[in-house]
Amino acid sequence: MRINIKSILIINHYSSANLGDAAILEVMVSFLYRVFPTAKIVVLSHYPDSIQISNTTCFSNLLSTKLPAKYDNINPNFKAIKRIYKLIEWSAAICLSQLWYYGHKLNIHRYIYSIIPKQLQASLEAYMEADFVLSCGGGFLHDSFGGVFFTHLYGIFFSRCILKKPTVIFSQSIGPFKNKLYECIVMFILRKLDYILIREPISYYYVSKFITNRISLTADLAFLLPVVDQNRINQICLSEGISLSKRIVGVSLRMWRFKSNESCEQYLRAVAAGCDFLIQEYGVQVIFVSMSKGLKLFDSDQDMARRTKMLMNQKSSTVILSNRYNSEEMKGVISRCSIFVGTRMHSNIFAFSMCVPVLAIAYISKTQGIMKMLNQDAWICDIETIKVDILKDMMN
Repeated sequence: MRINIKSILIINHYSSANLGDAAILEVMVSFLYRVFPTAKIVVLSHYPDSIQISNTTCFSNLLSTKLPAKYDNINPNFKAIKRIYKLIEWSAAICLSQLWYYGHKLNIHRYIYSIIPKQLQASLEAYMEADFVLSCGGGFLHDSFGGVFFTHLYGIFFSRCILKKPTVIFSQSIGPFKNKLYECIVMFILRKLDYILIREPISYYYVSKFITNRISLTADLAFLLPVVDQNRINQICLSEGISLSKRIVGVSLRMWRFKSNESCEQYLRAVAAGCDFLIQEYGVQVIFVSMSKGLKLFDSDQDMARRTKMLMNQKSSTVILSNRYNSEEMKGVISRCSIFVGTRMHSNIFAFSMCVPVLAIAYISKTQGIMKMLNQDAWICDIETIKVDILKDMMN
């Protein structure tokens, strides 16, 4: 018997300007519409305007991590100001969401709407209307960025612990947590959920130490992303100056919170030297793909690609993709590669699912988890300790 589902809420999407996030969401929505063709699907995102999926309604997550431009452009030396602003913003959203909830219980919510911003009202109403809630696939429940994961965790807590909505974590990486208090808080809330789907074995075994039922190992949803047709792939290649006759080596880079400036320079120099080696030894063309563009410097891959190309000797055989492409188009471009050297995890997933061999540069445990799941964990370099000679050997 098919359950009558009228409304589905997807929470914790970050931004479709990141093609990995876009791929996950696209596959999620497609899957849900196949199973529940008449349902209304609402997505809560930190950047709802970035989502380009038809038949979906998009609002902001309850706790959004973005700052207004006047604060985001503050001198980087004044990080404390940004943190204080975020803390005030998050505290206000938590208080208002709780006030809204108890207002509904007491049937006085219409009297408090005047003090709740319209965007937050829309998000809260989406929770109330939903028949069940899915926490979007990805990897944000860890403390590598400090306590920022609370911005995602609160949405899960609000759904299951406050509203008592059926709530599922859908194909995520979870942990590890260096802070034991953070770990205890997360696992306490996860135990309340109806089901947890983990996308790779390292996270699965980690979570299994705390939660033994209602948990399964699955895979990242981006493996199921469709790809554009060959004519569109050729069109993109010709417009970007990518050869249709040479062997192509694809590379994805990313800015990271390196332990030191020396580690960052070592990473860029190793990749630059490795690319020069492949061009000289095998006559390949190297293309740098950007999986994330433009929200802010930390999210943009192109700056890292430009810095790496400046360190190379064989610049004429190197292309940095200059235009914006959707996730299906990027997967098509990556399918043209003979091998792929990827830091961005979803660029590696795009390559794997098109049968392109991958050498992964790992910056967080989810990369090791995905590679281990595919029996490819011999082909991993650590972003902090990467060495030129080792990378050359692995590329060769």
